[in-house]
Amino acid sequence: MREKMPFIALSALFCVITLLTQWQGRALRAFAEIPFLARLQVVPIAYVVYLRKMFWPSDLVPFYPYPADGLPLWKVAAAALLLIGNTVVAWRQRKRRPYLIVGWLWYVLSLVPVIGLVQVGEQPYADRYTYLPLIGIFIMMAWGIPDLFGELIAGWTKPKPIFMTVAISTVVACSVMTRSQIGYWKDDFRLWGHTLEVSPQNDVAHNNIANALIASQKLDEAVKHYAAAVGLNPKNYIAQANLAKGLHLQGKVAQAVERLRTALQVNPENDLALVELGRICSTEGRVHEAVDHFRESLRIRPDNLEVYVLLGEALMAEGKLEEAVQSLTEETLLRPEFPGGHHELGLALGQLQRWPEAAARLERALDLLPKDASFRCDLARMLLEIGETVKAAEQYRKASEIQPGWMSQFNVIASNLLNLKGVNLGQGQRALKIASELCQATGYKDPQFLDTLAAAYAATENMDRARATAKKAADLAANGGEKALAERIRERAKSYGPEDCREKQ
Repeated sequence: MREKMPFIALSALFCVITLLTQWQGRALRAFAEIPFLARLQVVPIAYVVYLRKMFWPSDLVPFYPYPADGLPLWKVAAAALLLIGNTVVAWRQRKRRPYLIVGWLWYVLSLVPVIGLVQVGEQPYADRYTYLPLIGIFIMMAWGIPDLFGELIAGWTKPKPIFMTVAISTVVACSVMTRSQIGYWKDDFRLWGHTLEVSPQNDVAHNNIANALIASQKLDEAVKHYAAAVGLNPKNYIAQANLAKGLHLQGKVAQAVERLRTALQVNPENDLALVELGRICSTEGRVHEAVDHFRESLRIRPDNLEVYVLLGEALMAEGKLEEAVQSLTEETLLRPEFPGGHHELGLALGQLQRWPEAAARLERALDLLPKDASFRCDLARMLLEIGETVKAAEQYRKASEIQPGWMSQFNVIASNLLNLKGVNLGQGQRALKIASELCQATGYKDPQFLDTLAAAYAATENMDRARATAKKAADLAANGGEKALAERIRERAKSYGPEDCREKQ
């Protein structure tokens, strides 16, 4: 026994390390979430379920949810009696058949850390937990089957062919079932669709198949599955946030906000709900609120690197450029291979007129994502500011090669933002950014792009620049023989207010 103490000590150490890691990753569930009595009821059921799945591996799924209505007491009692009975038999046979107690204790004790008393995640049990514990059952079978049939075999003349046939049949049967099970992992639709067939009350399966539907642009179906997940488990904070995101994409902003606020009442530490609420506030021009939500999300989960970028964008929109640079710099340090972080940091540095630093960040973004036309346009703008006109022109040329017609496509995007009913400040700022880039790329000589820029200035309440830009656009169109376009620009410019008196003289 003494020689085994170092191994026992190492096992205890790694148990502690695992628990600390799971706690830091917010995987450990508190007793307020899953009461001790509920966990205790699952223990005997889990032991029996694992045994059943070993001998008949059907209905295997990646996630098994806690029973919504609890477990029937008769099932818990029956499972407990079976475990006690097996333990008593193995103990009584310990001298005659020691392999029984060895194998049974191997199975029972090695499952203790993952049997559910210390709850990790939301599942009561998981098939992966049985990889090592089931060795104990195989020990019992490896010595027990020959021992059990020893006397019977002694009277047979040819026992080997019979056992070979049984062994081969077992291997073939396991291979067929393995092939069938592997097929469910072909894609998310197959995997989570099968999970719902086996476990219809599975909120995680509903959420994950909805994610696959979102990726396939089947928004309405996805929202139905998100709603089903939340209905089955209101505490599923991931599904809560995803449902709100789906409603937001459907244009049901009020419903999305209501869903998020409900989710935060259920769990104030729902960082995903805070992120989605921040997104909504940002698109609606309520930038200060968005910043607060993003910061609160990072307080709860400081490793969510995407939020550093969102916070940086919101701070830029709020005009807090130094804070935006700080947030984006932290993101790029934590995730140096993410091009979006370098890109946004470059834009923030550009707004601070730190042009060389901005250009360097945008070049890094292009190193990581060389086929992004918009990145090249932003880099060209920074290069123009530091006098590198030849390099800037080269970037615009490459952008056109990557995405032919990108200027016209971007202009359509900006125009659509400005044509929305009740266009808000956030949408106007996005349109202004796009239109400014287009005009810089074309040397402020394209009347259509200038018309869009004028409308963007108006949407951001800069009427003086809107009128001046519209006049230049109309003059360029008229001089270029596009009289109809010039007239349309002048007609739109009337909504920007009267011209300055000095301009009329």
